[in-house]
Amino acid sequence: MEKLAVIAIALATLLWIAWPLMKVTGSETRRCPSCGAPYKPGDKYCSRCGRKLPKGEQR
Repeated sequence: MEKLAVIAIALATLLWIAWPLMKVTGSETRRCPSCGAPYKPGDKYCSRCGRKLPKGEQR
């Protein structure tokens, strides 16, 4: 059970680090001004840090 918890924490850490590097489908990658995570047009809040995204980028 302890090994499973360590693996889960390691995976979560890797995803946290790698998330901003993953490409978002579309012609241009938009990034959160707070944490750098990519987001899609129409998103109102960052899915990583929760910050409200700039109004010009929302639908």
